[in-house]
Amino acid sequence: MPADSWTAEATVLALARYLGQEPVVAAGLVPRVAQAAPAALVRAVRYSGLVLKEGPLRRAELDQAATEHADVAELCRVLASFDQAHRERVAAVDVQ
Repeated sequence: MPADSWTAEATVLALARYLGQEPVVAAGLVPRVAQAAPAALVRAVRYSGLVLKEGPLRRAELDQAATEHADVAELCRVLASFDQAHRERVAAVDVQ
């Protein structure tokens, strides 16, 4: 796919759909998109609801891409912050 195609809204939404599921794996897709259009990948993650999921598969793909792309690295830090805040709140509820 040409690099500029990744920024099209329909492609971003398709990528969001991919990121929101676990059964299908497209090896190398996330690093490829991160290289070609990191902003599109960030938008797709936001649309996907990945921040609410604890599945390690997509997060591992993002972490791999984060080693080479600053925008994706920042996104991974934000996701980690949300995870930490969620764990703290769940622990607070368990205490009560």
